[in-house]
Amino acid sequence: MHRRTSQFHLSQLVPKYTALMPTHATTSTLEKLRQPLSPSLSVLVAIEMFNSLNALSEDGSLLTMPPWVNPWLLLAMSLSFGLYFLILYVPFLAQVFGIVPLSLNERLLVVLVAFPVILIDEVLKLLGWCTTMLRRSQAGKLKAE
Repeated sequence: MHRRTSQFHLSQLVPKYTALMPTHATTSTLEKLRQPLSPSLSVLVAIEMFNSLNALSEDGSLLTMPPWVNPWLLLAMSLSFGLYFLILYVPFLAQVFGIVPLSLNERLLVVLVAFPVILIDEVLKLLGWCTTMLRRSQAGKLKAE
């Protein structure tokens, strides 16, 4: 009887993985299943926040248009991160969302995985700028002839 109750409890918390769980699954099994969800959710949140910084300008670099030119964006990012940290570090909410708090190493890894979004977009903006300048110079040469 205890095994059934335990299995029912685990299936309520993590229904997606219940088919993979043996009937003798314990709370430590649940923690092992929840642990990878936290960094992946954190990476998604960080990538979206970095993308919002990239969206400040379609073709202008973050170096020429810094984030503080749009204080509303900074406020929205702060609010988003604040809500995410609330979900991550308030035990009741962490249990509802099925995540566990991150260690310092995991937080650093999240930033390392998410940060290239900014670099990739900056490189794409630079390529777009170079292409535009090349087209303008070619158009100027054609007009001169």
